[in-house]
Amino acid sequence: MNKTKFSVDRGTNRPPGAMDKKRLIVRLKPFFALFMVLSLLFVTGGVAVISAGNALMSERKALSPRQPDSLPGKGPLLTTEDEEYVAVRDMPDYVRQAFIAIEDHRFSSHFGIDPLSLVRALLVDLRAGKMVQGGSTITMQLARNGFLTHEKTMNRKLKEMIIAINLERRYSKAEILGIYLNNIYFGHGEYGIEKAAHLYFGKTIRAHHGRQKTISLSEAAMLAALPKSPELYSPIKNPEKALQRRNLVLKRMAELRMITHEEMETAMEKDLSVVSDGFSDPEAEPKAG
Repeated sequence: MNKTKFSVDRGTNRPPGAMDKKRLIVRLKPFFALFMVLSLLFVTGGVAVISAGNALMSERKALSPRQPDSLPGKGPLLTTEDEEYVAVRDMPDYVRQAFIAIEDHRFSSHFGIDPLSLVRALLVDLRAGKMVQGGSTITMQLARNGFLTHEKTMNRKLKEMIIAINLERRYSKAEILGIYLNNIYFGHGEYGIEKAAHLYFGKTIRAHHGRQKTISLSEAAMLAALPKSPELYSPIKNPEKALQRRNLVLKRMAELRMITHEEMETAMEKDLSVVSDGFSDPEAEPKAG
């Protein structure tokens, strides 16, 4: 009777080509953990969306005013019904593109949550052993700024995701981006992109505005650079860091083919051109949010 013979690797006592199962398990362990965390997150989130979604969607408006006792000094969120609100359609295209490029480049295609960004952020958090990145979309940022605190906890992140999904169901992408831009903090005590344009450049965010100049591509990129850390990237406090961050926004826009390489280079050559007399209090800190 013929027997199949295997030549044995003397160092490992395994047939040649056999996979080291123990090593494979060790290598795949982080991915298994990631899969389990994501599965739990989305299952829990799905149940929570069903229960909390009905309550949120039954409200007359999905965005309600901030409560003075919880977020003092900010006041209500500007929505499409407010006179001071500037719709995205009234802004130059490069304003919208600048913020999407640096904050959430899949904004037009996701449903309020970007799974790829969440996975990437979760991997960074697992390596760091704490919450370092949030993977928040623009919609999730709006949910956090409008309803929640900025504490870095999984509970808050889950609530953020639930509200973001409901905002996407109720509002168009243009409305979500518009409400976000009209309420985000830009540093030096100012909220909203129109006020920020006046503050830093003495200009308006409105396109084709006869009485006042509209911000340029370079200036739009500078404003888009601020939400990540308004004080750190303030062009009045830290012009060098502000310039680096502005140029990063322009590079991302070029990479995503929102602008040409030539337009990027021309914008990068521009000075920050901040109007210093626009600052009533250059050292002002955010009041809330």
